This record gives sequence, structure tokens and C-alpha cells, in this order.
Amino acid sequence: HPLPAWFISFAALFVAVGTNMSTLHYRSLFLPRILWGVLFVVAAAGDCPGVAAFQTTTTARIGRNGQQQPQRQPPQWPVVVPSHSSLTTTTTKLHAVPTEIWTSFLPPMIGFYKSEYTVSYGYGFATALTAYSIWRRCQNVPLLTLHTMALVFYGTRLNLFLAIRSKLSRRIQEFNESVEKKAQARGNRLATRAPFILSCGWLYYGLNVPLVFTSQLLQQSTTLSPTLQTVFRILFGAQWLGFVLAAVGDFTKTWVKQRQQNENFLVRSGILAWIRHPNYTGECIGWTANAMAGMLAAALLVWGGPTTTTASGSNSLSTALGLLGNLTSLLVGWTGILFVLLRATSNLEERQAKDYGNDAKYQSWVESSWSGFQLSSSAAAAASRKPTEDINDGPSSSEPAAAGDAD
Repeated sequence: HPLPAWFISFAALFVAVGTNMSTLHYRSLFLPRILWGVLFVVAAAGDCPGVAAFQTTTTARIGRNGQQQPQRQPPQWPVVVPSHSSLTTTTTKLHAVPTEIWTSFLPPMIGFYKSEYTVSYGYGFATALTAYSIWRRCQNVPLLTLHTMALVFYGTRLNLFLAIRSKLSRRIQEFNESVEKKAQARGNRLATRAPFILSCGWLYYGLNVPLVFTSQLLQQSTTLSPTLQTVFRILFGAQWLGFVLAAVGDFTKTWVKQRQQNENFLVRSGILAWIRHPNYTGECIGWTANAMAGMLAAALLVWGGPTTTTASGSNSLSTALGLLGNLTSLLVGWTGILFVLLRATSNLEERQAKDYGNDAKYQSWVESSWSGFQLSSSAAAAASRKPTEDINDGPSSSEPAAAGDAD
């Protein structure tokens, strides 16, 4: 079940028609439209993994002389035959781009419309759509459902939270507007935004690669030892725990601020009474558990072992290289998102200490609670000196660190 053509067509229409033409020259939209057109055609052609090409069949008819004469039939689409069937087909397959590539790289391209969307809605859609597409083709694997639904929950919840917060918070609206104005001031959208959008696409793909590994392992493995099943359940449970913790943290902060009618109110109640930044901490736990599950599955796929038996029984060099290539993307995605989250926590800790350091309630709160995972002081200082994108802290579920949130 690859990325549906309706999603790509909607995204193409969104970019082509929804862009504010009053702020752009038509020429600046020409290449993005061409790009979306090509992507739509390719994805529509690859609407099934391994789309088969036209095939011609030859049938026989009886001629006047009583002999069979071959007769060519019009091209026909091949019939997909289950692998366990004894039937075969001799069609030539056109290998489609893997669905997880489309679902990771296409959503952040919404940033061509509004720059901040690359790391907000593009992030959430990339996560949820990739997990959902893998779940669709692996619904008969209960253990994998636990993994995929964690990411579907995360991406869906994140986008709902971002949409609600953007409606409630005037400060977030102003921040998003300032980001877009700065992005437009840099010039041509394709030239200035494409590198950042593509790098985010690779980051999101790296975050989704563990799903690729676990789906391959759990589908191919005819037996999986009880010990390994328990290990995967623990990792998937930790992933759920982290993402739920982040959701509770976001909800608590938004709820308290709305009740106080003060966007700068320092929230110290609820889950924040014990963990000062549950959103960042929860995501660190969730994405780390996700990566650990992916690396374990990759190790079992590459090296095999007595605890697993694959249906194909093959461990070819090409397969191993493919798995190792995906493993590289996994490490990039995991370390990339951890750096963003740890840096955001450190920056928020620094701002709170600066704004409330002399407040006795703040000092008591700091002494009785945990900040969560963060960069060391030297690492945070070095990171803050690096020139970065205005929205480089956007993938955090709570708030862009550049927005200067008080809590």
C-alpha cells in the first residue's frame, strides 16, 4: 500500500493553487510546480510496489486448415498472485520507489508554501503517513501494530496540537509570521528552501527507518524467540510511554496557560511538578526506543542467528548493504532529533533561569524536579554559537525554542 495518489494530488494542488500569489512572482513558482508534477506522475505510476509493466499474451485460434494460429491479444495488466500460490507470472516489474521515501520527503515540501510548516505539519504528516502505510500492509502482525500505531499516534497528535495552539496563541502566530517574512526575504523559494526541506526529509526518513526494519523482520521471521518478543514489547512500550508523556506535557502547559490567560505563565503543576520539560524528555525516550528497536531488527536481519528463521533464508551481500544503508539513515535521524531536543531543553532551562532565577518559587521548583535530558553546559554554549535556521528547533512538539517560550 504505497502513498495514495490522492494524497500527492492534494499536496500538488495545495502548493500550486494555495500559494499567496501576491507575494511571489509567477516565475518563482514555475520550478516547484514542475517538481510536483513530476512527483505526481511518478508516484501515480508507482501506486503499487513493484508495479508490473504491460504484458502481452498469446492465445491460439483454429485456422481454416485445422491448425492452431497464434493471435496476439491487447496488452493487459498482470494479475497479482500471492506468493504462497503455485501460480506464477512472467511479467517484467517496474520497481516503484518505496512508499516510506514518498511519505518522508513529500510532507515537508509543504514548507515551500510556508517555511515553518516544514518542521511542524510536515514533521507530523511524515511520521503518521509512513507508519500508517506500513501498518496497512502488515496488519496481520500484532507486534508490529504496537510499533506503527505509536508513530501514527505521535504524528496525528502533534499536528492536532500544533493546529490548536496556533489558534489559541497570538505569540506563536507572530513567531510563524516572522519566520515566513525572513524566509521570503531570502529570495527564491526553491533555491533558498529546498536544501533545508530535503535535509528535513532525510531526517524524517531516518526516524521512520526503524519501522522498515521491524516490518521486514516480523514479516519474514517464521519464528521469533519469546525473549526477543519480550525485548521488542519493552522497546515499543517505552516508545508509547515517551510519546504519551510528551502529549501530557503539552496538554498540561496549554491548559494551564489558557486558564491563567497568560502565555508567559510559568507552569509548575501536573506532570511538570516532577519533570520540568516532559515534552522534550518524552520525545527523547520515544525516539530512542524507536531507534533501539530498529537497530535490533537490523542486526537480526543482517546477521541472522539461531533465534530467527527467515522465510527466504537468504542473506545476500546486496541485502546486507541495503540494510546498512538504511541503518546509516536511522543513526542520522536519531542523533539529529536528539540534538534538537537536547538543545531545546538546554535553551529553555537557560531562559527560565534568566527570567525567574531570583524567584523563590522557581528555585524551589528546580530543586524538587528534574529538568530532563539536556546538553552539557559546554555543548549547549557551542551549539548556541553556530549559525542556524530560524526554525531549527521546530520539530520539538512543545514549542520552537526560537519563540522564546517562558516555560
